[in-house]
Amino acid sequence: MPPKYVFQNILDIRHSKVESIEIQLGNAENKLLALEKRKNMLLAMKSGCLEEMRLKMKDEIDVFQLDMLRSNVKRIDDSLKRVDSEIGDMKKKISQIRMNLVKAKQDEETLEILKEKENEKFMAEMKRLEGKQQDDVYISMAYKNRQQGA
Repeated sequence: MPPKYVFQNILDIRHSKVESIEIQLGNAENKLLALEKRKNMLLAMKSGCLEEMRLKMKDEIDVFQLDMLRSNVKRIDDSLKRVDSEIGDMKKKISQIRMNLVKAKQDEETLEILKEKENEKFMAEMKRLEGKQQDDVYISMAYKNRQQGA
């Protein structure tokens, strides 16, 4: 059995960091989906208001209702601008989190490779010692056979 890896604690910390960043990425992607859903809802509301305005213009024109619909469309446009800005910010944040995730995974993989090399080195040493022990056994058996044969 190979000895405990010297940097196992650091490897565990780096693994925990990778998991934490993956959770952050998932949360950020969920927020982005919610923002995009909100944007679609606002677009549907705007479309509904514009359709209602179109219908109101066919009948008797009620300036007060048209003004209210126009102000609703303006508020919806302002909300759309804010949501678009938030979506852009969230995409930048997701991009940054992905870069952090790649870096953290590279750091973790580096220690994994070192751990594997250390295990290979240990196994090679064990194989060498085992071969040496077998050689010693064969030498003692040959010596014993020669002593008995003489």
